[in-house]
Amino acid sequence: MDGTSTQAAPQTVATTRRLAPASAALAVTEAGHPRRWGIMAVLGAVAFMAQLDFFVVNVALDGIGRSFPGTGVASVSWVLSAYAIAFAAALVPTGSRTGPAAGRQPSYAGAVGCR
Repeated sequence: MDGTSTQAAPQTVATTRRLAPASAALAVTEAGHPRRWGIMAVLGAVAFMAQLDFFVVNVALDGIGRSFPGTGVASVSWVLSAYAIAFAAALVPTGSRTGPAAGRQPSYAGAVGCR
């Protein structure tokens, strides 16, 4: 070795992305996405369904309490807490795994179908 240091030139890694064909791409303008109101309606409907689910469990708490004599409101309210925890525990991991694997739209449609 002659004492001079030789540095390797940094290598660049070329990445390729598959782009949708021009005919399938939707033009997003300054006004927004062309289907923005339809998307908003679907998201609103799904959010409403989730809230309706919890409302139904709240309404059923009285009947659940009557089915188990000797239970108080505090004991029966654990039903709603357990339902919310089970709902979140099933939804978050499932969505984080199926979303990247299957795509956002199919996994969202599947989650709405399971409701």
